[in-house]
Amino acid sequence: MANPISIDLRRRVVEAYKSGEGGYKKIASRFKLSWNSVRRWVALEKETNSVAPRPHKVGPTPKIPQSKWTELKALVSEKADRTLPELAREWSIRHAGNVHASSISRALIRAGISYKKRRSELLRETVRM
Repeated sequence: MANPISIDLRRRVVEAYKSGEGGYKKIASRFKLSWNSVRRWVALEKETNSVAPRPHKVGPTPKIPQSKWTELKALVSEKADRTLPELAREWSIRHAGNVHASSISRALIRAGISYKKRRSELLRETVRM
């Protein structure tokens, strides 16, 4: 991804447009930009009185917030051989909300909880019996 264009250049472009030095395409060719960038910066300046880029959107809030990580750790340590879908099902039952296995996986990673089923150990135990 390219670096963001400086605020100084954005200001000069918008000022050139506002002072009537030309339309989007003429100003864009003068500053070697796309006409769509000029259009967006002019609209941004009208809306916010600033040409600074908008803050980056971060996405949806996590289904399992940081305040619930201790409960998640306890759920994992209760029965270590649960799969992610089983953990998701148990979490949904206990917290009255539908949570997918991928949400559990992301929460485990964010919380720094190491979770790996050791299937080889389970298979060895069943073979010994």
